[in-house]
Amino acid sequence: MAVVFVGDLPIARYDSNSRKVWYEAKWMEKLLEVHHEYQRKYEEMLQRDGADFTAGLRAVQATHNQSAGSHTWQMRAGCEVGPDRRKGQYLQFGYDGRDFLSLEVETSHWMAADATAQVIQRSWEESQYITTRFKSYVGETCSQWLRAERDQVREGSQRRAPPLMKVTRRAAYENLEIFVCRAYGFYPREIYMRWTIDGEAWEEDSFRWVLGPNSDGTYYARLDIRVDTWNRQHVRCHVQHSLLQGPQDLVLEEPGGSPRSVFRTTYTAVSEPGPGLPQFTAAAYVDDLPIARYDSNTRALQSQTSWVKKMLELHPEYQVNYTQQLQQDEADFIAGLRAVQATHNQSAGERRVEGLKGVLAGDPLPPAFLASTERLGGDEQ
Repeated sequence: MAVVFVGDLPIARYDSNSRKVWYEAKWMEKLLEVHHEYQRKYEEMLQRDGADFTAGLRAVQATHNQSAGSHTWQMRAGCEVGPDRRKGQYLQFGYDGRDFLSLEVETSHWMAADATAQVIQRSWEESQYITTRFKSYVGETCSQWLRAERDQVREGSQRRAPPLMKVTRRAAYENLEIFVCRAYGFYPREIYMRWTIDGEAWEEDSFRWVLGPNSDGTYYARLDIRVDTWNRQHVRCHVQHSLLQGPQDLVLEEPGGSPRSVFRTTYTAVSEPGPGLPQFTAAAYVDDLPIARYDSNTRALQSQTSWVKKMLELHPEYQVNYTQQLQQDEADFIAGLRAVQATHNQSAGERRVEGLKGVLAGDPLPPAFLASTERLGGDEQ
């Protein structure tokens, strides 16, 4: 198997099963329309390399007295092209994950990594066939391909494109969330991203920085950060790119298109609960994070995150009011369940009724849990 790269972008591959070159970059198709002879020559070269590579693996196995088992024979070859001349040619071989041989292109001298590699080194230097072939590849074929590809890229396939950007989130654990800042489809490659809290750079909780190529020659980037739930409104993703009209500071956007949080409560009432199980339960969430629960056994509000616990300590009236509301909901839900059973002529057996209610941040009269989140964040800073 062979894989071809331009920079860090995979553009083509070849394998011994298909015996064909598969092009993985869309702009390669136009290149081959202009230089169709490249495809035939490169395919023939790789087919020849496949046979020679297999023979080389067997020769190396023989020098190690290995007639069976799985072994790996690898080659890394390439070149860099400047504006007027090629530079940085290299050719290296590895066996079973270790350096084996490398070629000094200018002197045509092979350097062996160990005594076993010296056996192959002497054979190749005596023959000169392999040395000549690989010098031709890194000195001529590689440079020819790269110049043509760079011309094609310059014509517009890797066009100048500003990044498309987005901030998303997912729940982590306890009172933490993961914010993900993504930039898509940009060129040139250089981009700067960082997280800020209240306008100050925040690297302490940042992680998973990724910058990679797309198949169309553009790039994508990603930067994650761990965020306390109560602090989410203060977090921004700061992005700079040469094709943006100045630095951009992105906020989390919910599906509605603006930064929002959702407070919701789920209710469940069961006609005949099992031994020790509550007849009524309620669970409160901010977005996807469970923050508090209530059941008919304890008849008390129980916080499930540290920031809710602190909020209830700072605002004990919230706990009193919300507990009283849930106790009333308990009575109403159980009465409602019995009424529904009566309409179905069901006097026995387990039956269940469930309910859901919620409110978005910014809607009229948001609940205390939601309204206090930003204030609580200010208390902890």
